[in-house]
Amino acid sequence: MLLFTLSDPHHFLKNNKKVTSKIKDICKNMCQLLKISKKLIFDINITNSLEIKRINHKYRKINKVTDVITFAFHDNKEISTCLLGEMFICYPFCEDYAKQINLLLDYEFYFVIVHGILHMLGFEHKTDRELNKMLQITETILDNCHIK
Repeated sequence: MLLFTLSDPHHFLKNNKKVTSKIKDICKNMCQLLKISKKLIFDINITNSLEIKRINHKYRKINKVTDVITFAFHDNKEISTCLLGEMFICYPFCEDYAKQINLLLDYEFYFVIVHGILHMLGFEHKTDRELNKMLQITETILDNCHIK
């Protein structure tokens, strides 16, 4: 079971109830697909460009804005705690990127959430094979949740 808290201090999200419901659906589908039976808790923080750039610089030594940064609270080998991790999503980056590549914002936003959860679960994309696996899982979950 995947449980989460959602923080949106800048009020980017227009309909918090709808977003929370969609994320619950994503978590349910992810648990079924990946056979997750353990209770795992994570945080989703919606933030702005300035904050994500600060976090990226502080923790990754990269001084630029990005879509999502995740922090897993385990070592990718074994999840021994119910606290899975924390993710920071730059909503303005998602908006700009969706426009740039002609995607619906909802699709990009939920894609980033699934991507972040997969990273917290230990998935990486250092090789093409790993990237393709992550993309396949992401597309399956988004399809199952009727996110187009």
